[in-house]
Parts: sequence; C-alpha cells; structure tokens
Amino acid sequence: MTVTVRGSAGRDSGFALVLSLLFTGIVLIMVASTAASLAGGSRRGGVDERQAFQALLIAESGINSLPRKAGEYVRTKPFSGSTVAELQIWLTGSSSVTNAGGLRGYLAATAPATGNAVSALTALTATTFTARSTGTDGQATKVVLHDFEIRPRLLPPGLRPNSGIISRPRIQAGGSSSVTTEFSPAVTTVVGNNVTNGSTVTVPVASTAGLETGDYVTISGSTYRVTALTASSISAARVISAATPPAKLSGDVGLVLNPVTMALPTVSAAGQTVLHTPTVTSFRVGETITVGEGVSSRRATVQALDAAAGTLSVTWVAGAPTTVAEGTALTRDVTAMSSAGQVTIEPSAKNKQNNFYGYTGGVKTNDCTTNTSCSGSDNAALAAASGSEFTRLLLGLTDAELNDLVPLTPAPSSPLPNNTNVGILRIAANDYQKFFKSNSTYSGIIIVDGVMTSNVTGTTIHGLVYFRDDVKGTFNGSATVYGAIAVRGGALNLNNVLSGNLSVHYDAVTLQQIFTTASGSRQYAPVAGSWRQH
Repeated sequence: MTVTVRGSAGRDSGFALVLSLLFTGIVLIMVASTAASLAGGSRRGGVDERQAFQALLIAESGINSLPRKAGEYVRTKPFSGSTVAELQIWLTGSSSVTNAGGLRGYLAATAPATGNAVSALTALTATTFTARSTGTDGQATKVVLHDFEIRPRLLPPGLRPNSGIISRPRIQAGGSSSVTTEFSPAVTTVVGNNVTNGSTVTVPVASTAGLETGDYVTISGSTYRVTALTASSISAARVISAATPPAKLSGDVGLVLNPVTMALPTVSAAGQTVLHTPTVTSFRVGETITVGEGVSSRRATVQALDAAAGTLSVTWVAGAPTTVAEGTALTRDVTAMSSAGQVTIEPSAKNKQNNFYGYTGGVKTNDCTTNTSCSGSDNAALAAASGSEFTRLLLGLTDAELNDLVPLTPAPSSPLPNNTNVGILRIAANDYQKFFKSNSTYSGIIIVDGVMTSNVTGTTIHGLVYFRDDVKGTFNGSATVYGAIAVRGGALNLNNVLSGNLSVHYDAVTLQQIFTTASGSRQYAPVAGSWRQH
C-alpha cells in the first residue's frame, strides 16, 4: 500500500499568494486614496490661488483708479490747503484715515460692483498721502499700499496778453481812468556791493522767487544765464557784457522775458532768420518785434512759429543786425488797450489822451493822439477770435480745457483775506463782490463766468482778470490792476466803459511770473517705487 503525504511547501505557497493579493489590494487602496487626496488638495489649492489672485486684482484696481477718481473729485471739490491736517480732511472728511467722507466717500459712491477697495487714505505731508487698498475674494484677502503726490496743474507756457485791457467789444475810456505799460524788468535786488564782476558770478539777492535755472537776467548792465539758484543767491554765467562793466555788481536784477538762447555769429538780411527762445508761444505770426535794445536794436516781423523746436522765424524790417548774441531780448510791442472794435476816449474827458501809454520798439508811446484815435483799435486777431478762440488766444486753452483745469469755486461766506494769492480762480460773475473786498490786494489769475452786472471797484489785483462774458457794469472807483484785464463779451456785446479812478498798469514781468506759477486744480500721481503689499 502506497501512502502520499502533502508537504508544508504547498500550503505555504497558497498562503503567500493570498497574502500577496491582499497586500496588493491594500497598496492599491492607499494609492487611490492618496491620489484622491492629492486631487482634492490640488483643487482646493487651485481655488485658493485663484481667490488670492482675484483679491490682489481687486486691491490693485483701487490703486489704479485712484488718480482718475481723484482728478474727477478735485474738479468739484478743489483742494487748496497747505497742511497735513487740511489734506487729511480733504481725503476722508475728518482726521480719521478710514472715515468715509471726502475723497474716500466719493470713491465709495462711484465704486464698481466689486466695491470700494480703498480702505484708508493717510496724509503723510501737505502734498503726499498713502492709499491702502484691500481686496477680498472668498477666503483670500490682499492689501496693497501706494504713495501719491499732489502736483499743480499749470497753464501752457507763454505770456500771450500784450495790452493792459484786451476786449472784443469796443472800449470807451473816461473819467480819470488810465492804462499804462510798465517796462521795468526788475524781479529782485543784489544784497550788498561785494561781488566782483566776472564771467561767472554768485550773487546774494533779496529773493529768487519767480526765477528758474536757465533764465536770463541783467545785473549792472550785463546779461547772465542763471546756472544755479538758492533761496538767497544766483549763480550765473555772463553772456553779454556791459559796454563799461563796473568792478562790483549791485542794484536791480532784471528778468529777460524773451531771451535768445542760441547765438547767431552771422545774420543775413535776406530770407528768414531763425531765433531760438523758450517763450515762442508768447508770440503771434504777423506781429512786429524788437530784437535787442538801444541803438543796436532791430525791428523784425514774425513769419512762423515752431513750438516743438522752440523757434520763431523772422524777416527784418529795415536791415539785419550783424550778429545776435545769446541772451538778446526779444521785445513785443504793447498797447495800453486793444479791441476788435474801436478804442476811444469819452468826448467829455478832455485832455486825457496822455493817460494811455504803450511801448513800441522798446520806447514809451502815447497811444491816444485824440479822443477818437487810439492805438489798438480794430485788432484783427481779436476780431477773428470769437468764443473759445478768444480764450485760446489769451491763455493757450479752449473753454473746455480751461473749465477742466479750473473748477468753478462757490462763493465764500466772507471775502478772501487781504494779500491772498488765488492761483487760478474761476468764479461766477454774481459772486465777484463776495470774493473780493475794497481796499484789499490779491494776486493770481481770476476767471469770471457770466454777465458782470455790478461795478468793478476798490480792489488791487496783481495778475489777470478775465471776464468770459459781458461786463454790464463799469470799471470804476479806485480799482487798480498790475497786469491786465480781458473781456470777451457775449450776446449783449456791451461797450466796456472805463471811469472813475480805474488804473491799469500792464506789467509783463508780473504777468510772466504769475502765468508760470499759478495753478488750477491738482493732479495726483503715484510716487515711483512706493508700491508694496501689506
């Protein structure tokens, strides 16, 4: 009999197979579970990443739209403060950086569907502030900060008015009114008498307000190009020497309003001569100007202007100079009054012809030889400049551009204080007397909208007063203007009547400095390199 015995090896093999299958199943379950977990984490991570990105975009949108929104707000709520506290109130309506008034309130009222991202506005100085913008999407929150700087918005370069009174309607002068032109370029004075004359000098002065590096000035008969400025000194290089230069510099420092900046070693009398000047936009094609001063000066007619190149092309009226030195003055003719219509003196105002003076060729001239014969009548440029073109002729802007630059300011509760510099101020004609009080002095550029029904009396103004409509009242009393008055006129086309003791002194230096520095509304620009995440 045969007996078969099964070994343990067979049993072990079967068990190992079962164990192997079981282990493989466990591994597969673990792999599947891990994969599912990773997929879920990836999906969660993708959602979080997208939410974080969306939150950052929302925060960025608040920062990116701020200059535009602030530009809109400032046109109706101009900022005229000069301290940190005043800027903070303009930004948020209170001392709290998160208060929802002021500019921040406007941002909230005009916010997109995503909401107002700007969560705080903090004044840093009188001209800078930090915007904090917060973006939220789902569980994600991002905070972005950026600093902004307040900058003035200025008029285009150029001094265009060249009469004490500029009017499209006719002008009738009477009473004791007078209009004269000043030809004193002095802007400051030398302090002491200790500076030795030389090709380069540093001169202590009373003030350098209104001067810029690159200007040309006259000191003790010589002309200098300004190379550097401090609050109380001028460093300059001499470009034209006086015939007999003094050993020491002293006296007034005069500003050359329209200097030639590139010397011409030779000049031809034939054809056109190109002159370089930074004030090219001050001139008009067709006007006659004086090149140089004194016996060596020459008369020339402007034939073409190139603002981009900073040049004007002229032809010589009666002979050309041999050379034109750097720093040579280009002088415009100035009339006391100019009008698209007639300029006359009232018949009853006898012996008043010598109350109205201009400058022709740098020489003071009596503009009214009789009551009915005054220089400045029937000005073709004014006749052609109707409506908005008159504003462009005067300021280099259209009406729409001027309105954008200067918001209409509501009447104050009391007149502005004496000696206020108004910058560029635009007001309603009916509010004129609410802004300015008699026996007070103001400076700047004043734009008056609407028909002026009241009389213009009693104040002293350094700068330009521009009436964009008719003046139904009169210029009378003891009003004094050092600069110019301009009247565009409107549908009524009323005569402009000058009476009483109105005194206008056309002062090109005063106007030039005011036109260069006066600002309208402000613009808000990001400070480079200040972006950061919190």
